[in-house]
Amino acid sequence: MKQQVKIALLPALLCLISHTFADGGTSPVEIAATQVAVSEAAQQLAGIQVSPAQASQHRQEINGFGKAIDLQPLLNIHTRHREALNGLYMAKAALNTAQQALDRYQELYAHGATPLHTLQNQQLQWQNASLQSAAATAKLQAIQAETLLHWGPVLAAWVLTDQPGKLEGFLNGKALLLQVSLPTNHQPTVAPAIIFVDPSGERSKAQRASLIAPAPQNDPNDQSSNYFYETSGQAIRAGMRVSVWMPDDNQQEKGVNIPASALLWSQQQALVYIKVAPALFRQQAISHYTAIDGGYFIAEAVKAGDAVVTTGAQMLLSEQLKQQNPKQDDD
Repeated sequence: MKQQVKIALLPALLCLISHTFADGGTSPVEIAATQVAVSEAAQQLAGIQVSPAQASQHRQEINGFGKAIDLQPLLNIHTRHREALNGLYMAKAALNTAQQALDRYQELYAHGATPLHTLQNQQLQWQNASLQSAAATAKLQAIQAETLLHWGPVLAAWVLTDQPGKLEGFLNGKALLLQVSLPTNHQPTVAPAIIFVDPSGERSKAQRASLIAPAPQNDPNDQSSNYFYETSGQAIRAGMRVSVWMPDDNQQEKGVNIPASALLWSQQQALVYIKVAPALFRQQAISHYTAIDGGYFIAEAVKAGDAVVTTGAQMLLSEQLKQQNPKQDDD
């Protein structure tokens, strides 16, 4: 509702800006094509706000790709492991019982209290229990080795040791597991703790993903670096491929951060407005920008401390077009 009110008031505000500017008694001095003049009173009425651009450093990004992993195979391993573990407990208990019985019959036989065939029968039962225990141990170890090979030590520990809470977010759909790959010519010394991912390949829509651990290199023909990351499960589903943006430790730029509301587009050109005088704004074209949390990083064209318009930039663009084409406006 508030947005509708703002849209409805926009023509009136622009008209008021123009009248206030004219009423200010400013002489009809030619204004540069990249500038727009608006009186301070009109700025207040239109709600125009500025904020100084914040100096910042930004690491350039490496592009990679990833895939949202279906956790069902991992959950199946969890079930198999629990069953194998229970089987081992039962086999060891049976072996312990057989061992106690064998010890007792050996003592009885030594004192002539039981015949040889009874002792031999007990020895067979012990051997069978021992084989069952060894088989249960081998089965459990095979599951553990398989999990370690395909999922790595961190995820293997999650599923094999029942670490509390580690899988809860994945099970209720709030979290999603990603396997991320980087090309062979970009091998970071340390995997970034945070990367950005998006299934549509749009950097401005990318969401954060947090590092879990390196992923095992099971394919000898795959020379890329692989990592497991955790991200929100709201926009990505298992099986989806995602584009990845990962900061490059070796490439760092100096520039400024601006809020997302400061950047606008006109005729496919990114723009910001900078206040250069109490009643004057300069339109600044932006050739390169990088989406960051809550805004954009700009390495050129805007300096630290520049008074960037954060609210009302679209109104300034409309007013600038009116001032550049007064005859068209009169028609």
